[in-house]
Parts: sequence; C-alpha cells; structure tokens
Amino acid sequence: MTRLAWICLALAPVAWACTIYDIEGMALLSPKQTIVIGDTVSMVVVDRDGVMPLRSAVSWSSSDSTVAVIDELGVVRGIGPGVALIGAVTGDYSLTIPMKVWEPARLVSVAAGGTHTCGLTAAGQALCWGSNTDYQMGNRWAQSKCEWPIGGLFPCAKSAIPIDSELRFTALAAGYKHVCGLTAEGSVHCWGLNGSGQLGDGTTTGRWEPAPVEGGHVFRTLEASGSGACGIAVDGRLLCWGESSSGILGDSDAHLTPTEVAPALRFDRVATSGDHVCGVATTGATWCWGSNSYGQLGIDDVEPACPPGGAVYPCTSDPVEVVDVPPLDRVVVEPLGTCGLTPGGEAFCWGRNDQGQLGDGTGMDGWQPRAVAGGHTFATLSAGAAQVCGVEAGSLWCWGFDAADFGNGGDPSTALEPVVAAGELALRDVSLDINHGCAIAPDGVTWCWGWSGEGALGHGVTDNAIESKPLRVVLFDFDDTY
Repeated sequence: MTRLAWICLALAPVAWACTIYDIEGMALLSPKQTIVIGDTVSMVVVDRDGVMPLRSAVSWSSSDSTVAVIDELGVVRGIGPGVALIGAVTGDYSLTIPMKVWEPARLVSVAAGGTHTCGLTAAGQALCWGSNTDYQMGNRWAQSKCEWPIGGLFPCAKSAIPIDSELRFTALAAGYKHVCGLTAEGSVHCWGLNGSGQLGDGTTTGRWEPAPVEGGHVFRTLEASGSGACGIAVDGRLLCWGESSSGILGDSDAHLTPTEVAPALRFDRVATSGDHVCGVATTGATWCWGSNSYGQLGIDDVEPACPPGGAVYPCTSDPVEVVDVPPLDRVVVEPLGTCGLTPGGEAFCWGRNDQGQLGDGTGMDGWQPRAVAGGHTFATLSAGAAQVCGVEAGSLWCWGFDAADFGNGGDPSTALEPVVAAGELALRDVSLDINHGCAIAPDGVTWCWGWSGEGALGHGVTDNAIESKPLRVVLFDFDDTY
C-alpha cells in the first residue's frame, strides 16, 4: 500500500502543524517529528474527514522503548537519542511515523558567530553548529543538509558536533565565519574563513582544523570581531590580527599575524566590533579607538580620518580615554555602541541609541556614558547587532531591537530599557551575534533563538525562520536522518 504525505491544514477541523502519514484513508498526525529527551508529544489518528476513532480503539506501540515510549492516549515521551517508529493500529489499519529523539547539549560556555555557534563542554571539548561553508564547524565532514532560501543545499551542522581535533579549550570566540579557542596553556588556535588573516597563522588560507596563531604568544583572554580577533597576553599587552577597519590595528591593512595594538597601555579586558575597540586598562581606565560615527568611543568627536587620508567619517587609531564613566570591570561592543559593567554590576552604555541600544529609556544617541535604566546589577553582558543583554540573578534582560522579540515568543520588538528576555528561563551566560542569541541554563542545557537558517540554532532542524522562543541545542548522534 502507498504511504502519502498530506498537508495538515487540509484536514480541518483537526488542523495541526505536522507531518501526516496516510494509508487508505486513515492518517497518523503528530505536531512534530523531533523531540528532546524528556519531552512529550501527542499523536492522533484521523480519517479523511478529520474524524478520530475512539482512543480505546487505537493500539499504540514503539519500535524501540529505549528511544521513545507511547501510552494508551497516544502521548509519546523521549527516552534516549535515536529514532523510533511509532505505530498505531485501529481496525484493519496499521500506520507508523518515525520519531527522532535528541539529547540536549550541556555546555559551560557559548560563543555566537554570524550563522554559526560554538560552545565548550565541561571537559573543554569544542562543539559547533550552523553553517560550514568556510569550515566554521572545525569539521570537514558536516554534510550538505541545509537549504538556501533560494534553493540548493550546502554544508552545515543542524545539531552540535565536535570539532575534528583533540585540542581542549578554556574559552572560545566566534567571528562572522571563523572561531578561535584559548587553551589552558595560553595558546590560541583558529579555524574557518581566513581571507583577511582572521586565523592569525600568517596566511589567507581557510582551515577546517584549528591552526595555531603565530608568534608563540601566551594569552589570558580572547575576543573575536567579524573578521579578526584580539587577545591579551599574560603581560597585559593587546595583540590583534585580521581586518583593520577604521584603523583599529593602527593602519588600514590586514594583519595576518598578531600585532601589538596600543603599546603604551596594558589591559585586563578588551572587546572589538571590527570597527572600534574598547578595553579596560590595568589602571581601571577605559580606552577606545576606531570609528566614532555615533560617539561609540565615549568622546564628543574626532577628525574625519577614515579611510586613512580621506574625510569620510570620524575615527582614530590612537586610544582615547573614556572620562565620564566609573571604573569598569569589562566592556562589550556592538557595531555602533559600547557598554560596560562596573565591578558591582551596574551597566553604562554610549553611542547610537535609535533603537534603544543604550538602554536608558530615551532613544537618543549620546557619546557620554549613561546608566542603563532599572537599577540592575548584571553578572555578565553580551552585545549583538543592535541589542545588548545581561544576566541578573539568573534572569536575562535585554534592550535595543530584536527581530525575535528577545526570545519572548512575539513579533520583532524594540525596548528602550531592559525587559525580561528568553521567556523567563533561568540562565547564567549569554552570547549574541547579528542574527541570533544563545544562552546557558544552570544545568548546562543550551538555548538559542533568532534566525534558524543554516542550522544556526542547533535544534535539529533548519527552516529559515525567525524562532522567537528559545529552543534547545541538541547533540549530534550519527543518526541524523530526520
């Protein structure tokens, strides 16, 4: 007998967003074909008119009870990773539907890139998910399983896969199409796109296997921009490589190996957007340089000097001190703004504010640092394209603009001051990028929201949609069929 796939909405009034397997007039309906261990999903049997037989007339079964079980009411529960065939027998009809069960990824840190994300396990193993067009996965075997919106397939990982390396890391930093990792010994290794020298290995050759950054430097912190990276050496020197937009590396040239930046200063923390850099010096003062088109350097103005020799927009390659801000513990940057945290967790922001990026409730741009509204005390901050998020006592708060409603399940929204985000999940860390955000719960389960294309959310599917509710990242199990 032929098995056909129907569109659920054709079966009104029983209209589910689902896949249907039909045999001779009967259909088995499920809202979804993938679940995570511990989750449940309810199935029903209907005829062509949408009429359900009495539940007592349906006998349910699972082909593998170690993967999924189903009760007499048609409720499936995920037990272990794998695929189980869920069966329903009613009268003379026997129907089956495959159910994929995933194991959630449990991580200690996460770093979101352009259309990919990587995270670390407790053992320091790097796992990545998302686009692999330039080997961002650190694994050349990621299959062509993602669809372009205009058609065709390309390599990606829609679940978290280990990079193909025995290296173990203490921190990761993700750029637009590259990733860098810091080992316990202080060495940095990078992989992915390398057209601007963002891997720091002295070449412009992209690599799927982590390559050591040249120079034998010993680093203690690591940050990435869209097309580059920076690290603070153990002696406080700031070393950067990759693209040098707006003079952030002292000139307009790409640097294929680490170059010392702001040599007169020593740093504890640094952040870079690719167009400007800000860092907290060992003295406690905050210094910024690069583009100042919206006051993101924390000064009123600088001479129009970008590109070098031209008069296009204001920038400087010389660090300038941000004088109207209290001593900061750390800084984060988004393309046109900067935020910092005091040791006590108070947040200050400066730069562009047309979509609430400064979080002060005004929507007005400003070069002078302003306190983020609400009196929050954040443990950590992360900046995306036009938004900033911070974790306070396990709650995620965000401000600015987000196409995914800050993970709260609604339409695109703007917040001029902090709002509770991620559907009030309890979280302890967050990482944002241009199109998506990811955060880690206290139990290590990792959640992502935003654009789901190219596998960027790691939840086992890729549908080129905006997911406005957080979804769990799942582990690749070598049976990624559905």
